[in-house]
Order: sequence, then structure tokens, then C-alpha cells
Amino acid sequence: MKLTIYQILTLILLFTPKYVASETTPYLIHACHLKSLLTVANSQVYAEVKSREQANIAAEISAKIVNITIEVGNKVMKGDILFSLDDRQWQLQLKQLIANIKGIKARHKLATYKLKQRIKLHKG
Repeated sequence: MKLTIYQILTLILLFTPKYVASETTPYLIHACHLKSLLTVANSQVYAEVKSREQANIAAEISAKIVNITIEVGNKVMKGDILFSLDDRQWQLQLKQLIANIKGIKARHKLATYKLKQRIKLHKG
């Protein structure tokens, strides 16, 4: 015997002494579909989530940012590249320093050679 929700509610109302119909007191009964009572309201809201922790980012050099590799809200891990700096000035300075080092090494080599030549001349 399969009973629907309406049949069960009707039986409960009929056999509950408080709701037994009498000739003197009429009762108003309102029926509705159970589905309408179980409807969940959906709503959308726009929000901005702020992190509990804030990280300040600073570079050891002064340069323009040429490329940003992340967007707001992206998850980042230690070691991730967040942005790239314009390092042309620093690359040029590095090349100049490397050229200076090569020049100093060449002068050192020449001075060492001249020293050895003078030692030979002095002994000989």
C-alpha cells in the first residue's frame, strides 16, 4: 500500500483530536505543493576577497616593469616569476664591466711578461 504525502497529511489531520471536524467549528485548510516549500532561492553577489596577508614586493634595482606574468587572484608559489624588469641598462653595464675585466687581465698578463723579461735581462 503506497501512500502519497497528501494522503498521509489527510490521515494525520483526521485522526488528531485537535483537528477533528465538528459541526460547530469549521476549519480552513490550505493545501500547497511540497515542491514549492522546498524551493531554494538563488542569488548572485559580486565581491572582492582580500587576503589576510599582504606581501610587499621590491626590487634591488630601479627599472621599468616590461611584462607582468600574473593576474589579480592568481595563486603563486615561491620562485614564480611575477613580472619582468627592463634590464637593458644593466646588461650594457655588465658587458662594459666584462670588457674592463678582460682589459685588466690583458694588462696583467703583459706586465707579468715584462717583469719576467727584466728579470732575465738582470740575471744575464
